[in-house]
Amino acid sequence: MASDQESKGLVYEEGNIQVSNEPIEQLHQQEIPHMHGGIVLLRQTNKNRISEALVQRRASNKKQFPNHHCLSAGGHCMEEDFEKDSNFADLATIVRETQEEIGIILNLKELKAYLGNSGKSQVKLQDQFQYSTYAYVAGVHRFDTSLEVPYHKTFHPSQEKPIFSVVYLLLPNEEELQFKIAEDELSGLEWKKVDEIQNSSIKITPWLKYFIDIMPEQAVESLRKAI
Repeated sequence: MASDQESKGLVYEEGNIQVSNEPIEQLHQQEIPHMHGGIVLLRQTNKNRISEALVQRRASNKKQFPNHHCLSAGGHCMEEDFEKDSNFADLATIVRETQEEIGIILNLKELKAYLGNSGKSQVKLQDQFQYSTYAYVAGVHRFDTSLEVPYHKTFHPSQEKPIFSVVYLLLPNEEELQFKIAEDELSGLEWKKVDEIQNSSIKITPWLKYFIDIMPEQAVESLRKAI
């Protein structure tokens, strides 16, 4: 895969997804808002109460927030995602990043069906050993621009207001998915209590904190509808 210095990202302008004129690295340098996609995998230990989120620990060689806990999987929306589906390139990013970073296969058509008000509330997940399970779609945020990531001399070399799309999936308690981490991107993957993330008792990225903070109410509501 091409590096951020070479790959063009995606921007969201006037209600449309577009391929950027500049590569992703220049978008950062020029502080141009550009698109990201991510997924949060959740599980519950008590009925109707979501208690844990699967979080990755970013690799130590990352320019931004190395060794910080982050979303289950995610990354920049890229031109290749736009080529797969120009209207749902953000979801294509989520599908791609989930497979690349943690080895789990999602179906783009199923995510699109959820957004299309088809009544579909479950999506299939499959691991590298062909084991599969179904998860409830507990919520979707698309084109969120509320998060501001400030300049930090160590962890974040520019001021940024990213455009984020995030999917929340609630896994069954008995799931046996085998995750496979991309060692050049991640240094670990683990389940963390939601309140531990919300209280910032661990080193976390601003976008993990933000999307966990706005997650619980809508995720629980979605779960209750699905049961």
